This record gives sequence, structure tokens and C-alpha cells, in this order.
Amino acid sequence: DALRPEIRHENNLPGLDQFSGESVRQAIRRESFLHPMVLYPTALGMLSGFAAFLYNAPALLAGMGGLLAVGAGTSVVNYFFRSDAISNRYLEEQAEKYRRERERLLETLTGDLDHCAAVPGAEQYADQGRRQFAAIGRKYRRLREMLQKRFKPGELTYGSFLGAAEQVHLSVIDNLLRIVSLIQSAETIDPGYIEERIRDLRSLRKVTEADEREFEALRRRRELRENQLQQVNTLLTENEESMTVMDQTVAAIAGIKTGRGLADSDLQSAMKHLQEIAERANLFNK
Repeated sequence: DALRPEIRHENNLPGLDQFSGESVRQAIRRESFLHPMVLYPTALGMLSGFAAFLYNAPALLAGMGGLLAVGAGTSVVNYFFRSDAISNRYLEEQAEKYRRERERLLETLTGDLDHCAAVPGAEQYADQGRRQFAAIGRKYRRLREMLQKRFKPGELTYGSFLGAAEQVHLSVIDNLLRIVSLIQSAETIDPGYIEERIRDLRSLRKVTEADEREFEALRRRRELRENQLQQVNTLLTENEESMTVMDQTVAAIAGIKTGRGLADSDLQSAMKHLQEIAERANLFNK
């Protein structure tokens, strides 16, 4: 991981815990008890009651009752009848943060991958990266479609899958950006020149100390380039693993209502693997 280029993200990206059932319930409670239509009428009602007590004004008591009723009624409606809508809005707000971050990162990625395809020795890696870039977008969109068809936004399973999918999608983009950085770094090392100089040095009849130092410098440069491209290969493999888990998750969700009796263990296994990939990516970014 010493060669893994760092990707800096916005500080407000939500973690897996912010897609959890407890976070969703907290959002519902905030909307139910701290919404302006709950707080303001309640506060005004309390003030009206206090003024009625001070000035012995029965009319203010009626106003107090009406305002408190508005506040309490809004709270009850939000908590018992709008919980699904509140849950959906909360989860979409978290997902929107990932969408904006991906858009920021993707501004130059396509062009950079095209450029990397012209780097000697990295052509195949760059081509695989371009294919992964196209594939992960399709897989992510299909997973979201499946989630929306099979679950209600307020369900705990929906939030758990959505949060993990967002992080896995972003982790693949992160890896592609790291791949671009590594290939661009390797591009500055000309393997043809290195091999030519090594052949020339080996053909010398008399080798001086300077020749030995040059040979060692060339060898280290060649090794550095090989290590960079090996790291590229490792990142591409991580992306393939992430996309496989996405496919497995889509298949598990699609099978819920197919009538073939999908076991809960299949769904739990898919969620576990998706979250493991998301958590691994999150650790790399810290």
C-alpha cells in the first residue's frame, strides 16, 4: 500500500453507520419533534399560555390551545404517517453526497484513462480500467433499481444496501484514479531507454565505478516501474472483486420474489460481502 496514491474526499461523506436503521430512526425523530412546524407553534403556544396567566386573558388560552394542537398534530403526522417519506428523503440526501463527490472525481477520469492507453506496457491495464469504469456505473444503477423495486425506502435493509453500494461504487472510482496516477508516474520512466543502456553497459570490456553506479540506477528505475504497474494490476483486481460482489448482490435481491424460495441467508451473505468491500475501501481512504 506504500505505492497507493491518496485520494482526498470531501469531509462530509457519510459512513455506513449513517445509512443504518438507527440513523434513519433518528432522522424520523428529528423531523417529528424538531421540525419548524412543531417547534414554532409549540413555542408560541407556551408564550401565549404564559401571557394568558400574566394578564388574565382567556382569549390567549384559546390561542395557546390551537398552537399547541398544531405542533402536536404535525409531530404525530410526521412520526406515524410520514415516516416512509422522511426515511426516503434522508437516505437520498446521504446518497446525493456520494453522487456529487463522484461527479467531482469523474471530471477528467475518462480522458486520463484514454491517455494512459498510449503508455507502453500499460495499454492492457488502461483498457481494463476503461471497461471497469463503464461496467461499475451500470452495475450500480441496476442495484439501485433492484433496491427500489424490492424494498420500501424506510426499510432497514434498503438503507444498509444503499450505503454499502454507494461506498463500493466510489471505491472503484477511487481505484481508477489511483491507477491513472500510477500509470502517469510510470510513463516518465522509459523502459526502452533503460534496456538499451543496460545492454550497452554489459557490452563494455572495462567497467568503471561510474558504469556500475549507472547500472544500479537503471536497475532501480526499472524495478520502480515494474512495481508501479504491479500495483495497477492489484487495484484492477480489487475492482473486479468489487464488481463481482455487486453482481452477487443484484442476483440476491432479484431472487427475493422470484418464487424459487431464496433463503434469508443469501440476502444476508450478499449484504455482508458488500459491506466488507465498503469497509475495506473506507479504511484505505483514512
